[in-house]
Amino acid sequence: MPSCGGAPLSPVIQRRFEELTGRRLGVAYGLSEAPTTHITPVTRPLRPGSMGIPLPATDARIVDINDRSRILP
Repeated sequence: MPSCGGAPLSPVIQRRFEELTGRRLGVAYGLSEAPTTHITPVTRPLRPGSMGIPLPATDARIVDINDRSRILP
């Protein structure tokens, strides 16, 4: 599956890519100091604004933007 990374994928670009190619475009996320940490599963729909789910052996958490010590569900 082709994928993009580095910035959030615009739903307009995603839709246009899929119209032109007939292929699904996934999203991956990683860091300079780490390989890819999150990816869109091929078996799930792509949620706009999502970077996918953590790969195995990846710890991830969502925190409150105003209080980074507060972990969200």
